[in-house]
Amino acid sequence: MTMKWLASRLFLVCGLVIVAIAAVGAQQQNNKDPKSTFSADSRAGCRKASWEPEVFSFYGDPDAVSAKLKNFEMNLPDRRVFLFMIETTNAAQLSLFELAKESKGGDTFHVWSWKGQSASDLREKATDTILANRGVLCVGEQIKSLVKGLNPDDKGEIPAPRTALAAFGHEINGYHEYIRLTVFLLC
Repeated sequence: MTMKWLASRLFLVCGLVIVAIAAVGAQQQNNKDPKSTFSADSRAGCRKASWEPEVFSFYGDPDAVSAKLKNFEMNLPDRRVFLFMIETTNAAQLSLFELAKESKGGDTFHVWSWKGQSASDLREKATDTILANRGVLCVGEQIKSLVKGLNPDDKGEIPAPRTALAAFGHEINGYHEYIRLTVFLLC
């Protein structure tokens, strides 16, 4: 009985020492990089269905939001429809990107833009539309019709943006205040 008791206590003490060493190592690693960098990867979009749309919001000054976008692979060239909106306390703008009908290999997108005082109604309608749709119909087409209801400016076709920062960065840099950037990766 004494040998079993001694062996179990020795095993327990060794385990605690290993855990303590691992915790100290993790703490030292965290101290080396006190400001972690945001990084994310969204799966490639699907041009045939809209079962799994994604919506992301980023808050901060333009530099902070741009840094997050720089480290977020959204696979935009593989998507058919995506939307972004920038909101401040008293202004909003959005752009809807749709793969151009004559695009060969996803090399061009058609863009519509809108500016106003608030995009909160559209944001909530888009969220409600995604939830009600449940992947049955093309959610990109449904959100496009919501945006078209705002009478956006038709910007025509542009070369396909390869990254989120390439697609939205120039608009973000036009702000000098705290913003909310919301990206809808629809289909």
